[in-house]
Amino acid sequence: MFDMTTCHAGLSRSDAVYGIHNQFDESVVIARVFLTVPYGELPNANQEFVKKLAESADVESELKPAKKNDIKQT
Repeated sequence: MFDMTTCHAGLSRSDAVYGIHNQFDESVVIARVFLTVPYGELPNANQEFVKKLAESADVESELKPAKKNDIKQT
C-alpha cells in the first residue's frame, strides 16, 4: 500500500502522483495531490496574491503571518 503519511513538502507532487499510480496502476485513472502551505511560509509573491484575494473576499483578518520561531533557518 502507498503510505501517504510519508509525504511531506520535500516530496514533489509528481513523486506522490507517480507513487499512487505505481501502487494502483490498474484502477486509478486520475490522481490529484493537494498540498497546503501555511500563509506565513509562502514566498512573498504568493503572499501578496493571497492577500489581495483575501481582501477581495473580505477575509483578510483570517490570514496568519509566520511566527518568528516558525520560520526555518537555512
